[in-house]
Amino acid sequence: MGIPYWKFPLCEKLVKCPRSNRSMMIVNQKQMIMTLFSEESWHQGSNIPSTFTFTGNAGIQDALHLQNHDQTDFSYLKYFESIVSPDVVEDIVTETNRYATQYLQNHPNLSLHSRLRKWTPVSVAEMKVFLGMTIAMGLVKQASLHDYWSTDAVISTPFFGKVMPRDRFLAIMSFLHLTETTTDNSEAPHRGQEGYSPLQKSENPIKMSLKMSKKMSRREGQLAPQSSFRITYDLVMRLIGPYLNQGYHLYMDNYFSSPHLFYNLYLNATLAFGTVRSNRRGI
Repeated sequence: MGIPYWKFPLCEKLVKCPRSNRSMMIVNQKQMIMTLFSEESWHQGSNIPSTFTFTGNAGIQDALHLQNHDQTDFSYLKYFESIVSPDVVEDIVTETNRYATQYLQNHPNLSLHSRLRKWTPVSVAEMKVFLGMTIAMGLVKQASLHDYWSTDAVISTPFFGKVMPRDRFLAIMSFLHLTETTTDNSEAPHRGQEGYSPLQKSENPIKMSLKMSKKMSRREGQLAPQSSFRITYDLVMRLIGPYLNQGYHLYMDNYFSSPHLFYNLYLNATLAFGTVRSNRRGI
C-alpha cells in the first residue's frame, strides 16, 4: 500500500497557462487553496510528481558577478561577504553588545570566577574572527567545545587558541544576539491582541533570524505587505521571489513548510520538499 499524497487537479492548467493570463486564473486564490486541501483531495497510492524545466543560473555567480571576472580573484572572505554582508555583521555586533550591557546590569552579583565579569564590547573585526572560528569548527570535529583549546598533543588544534582565547570565545557566544531582545514581556500583547507577535516569547536561532530578516528588509525598504498566511510563509515567498518560475527545487524543515506555501510555490513553477508538522494549519 502506498503512502498518501496530495493531488492537485488544477495545477497543470495553472502552471502551463500563459503568464499574461495567469493572474486571471488565480483569482480568489485562498478559497481555491482551501478547497484543494480538503480531505477529498487525499489519495492513496504512489505518485511521481511532475517537474519543471530548469531555466535559472545555478550557483552564486549572479551575487558575485563572477561571469565578468576570474573566479580565482575571489577570496574565501569575499564569498562569505556575498552571503553575510558587512551591514549584517555590524548589526550582530550592535545587538550582542546591547544584550551584554543589559545582562550585566541585571546580574550585578556574578560569581567572582565568571568569565562574563571580564566582558568588553566586541568589535566588528573580532566578530568576524568569531564567525570564522565557528565555521572552522564545522570542519574540524572535536569531542567537546573546550577541546579546541586543548594543549594535549593528541587532540591539539593550535589554530583556535592562536586567534582567540577560549574564555573570550565563550563570552561572545554567551551574549551573541542577532536582534534586540525584549527584556520584559509582562506588558507585551497576548495572543489575539493587536500587536501580538508569535516571535516575542522565543529567542531560538530560527525565530531570531526571522526578526533579523524583517529588520534588514525594513531598513532596505523591501518589506512587503503581510499576507493572510503565517509570517514564515511571507519570509519564504520573499526570499524565493527572484527564483520563481525557473524550475528550482526548495528544501525546508517543518518550521516553514505548509500546504499553502507548497501549493503557491508549485503555481510558480517551483517544487518544494520538507517535513511537516501534523498539527499544521491546512492539514
